[in-house]
Amino acid sequence: MMAKEAEEKSASNEQKSRHTLRLSFWEQTLEAFGRSNCSLFNNISPAKDHWLNAGSGISGMGYQLIFGKNEVRVGLSMQSSRAEANRFVFDRLQTMKSQIETAFGNELVWLPLPDKIACRIQYEKPVDGYNKANWPEMIEWLVEHMTRLEKALSGPLDKVRQELRTTNFSKEPGAGHDA
Repeated sequence: MMAKEAEEKSASNEQKSRHTLRLSFWEQTLEAFGRSNCSLFNNISPAKDHWLNAGSGISGMGYQLIFGKNEVRVGLSMQSSRAEANRFVFDRLQTMKSQIETAFGNELVWLPLPDKIACRIQYEKPVDGYNKANWPEMIEWLVEHMTRLEKALSGPLDKVRQELRTTNFSKEPGAGHDA
């Protein structure tokens, strides 16, 4: 019984430590974004989660920063409650893949996630994330690559946003027209 309590206490302390670490990382990251040309995260608060989201102009589909023990990542996560809307946006962006990747300057990872509601487009870098000595380089990388991703996706997302408005699944369930 005492061993189980000690294990639970250790797990709780480890979780608190991770949360404190993430909060500190996001505070520094958001300060760097505040000094950058990328304004996506200007009104975002630091959190204890391993991710931060910022709006893309399409509901439920946001830009994401990921901070993990082994990687940092930038991406666009299409995770509205409507799987067909997420898939529509993903598929439309994928038709512009060459243009987007050329503008971004690297190949992106395109994840349709067919068994899930969400889809993602991302770019990652392996890191030793819990080593604070690596944070300045990681933060610089996140700012640079999110800036590039936003620029690469802004035009294509504007086109897709217009197309999405004309589809039936752009509305919430139950909001469609009766025949």
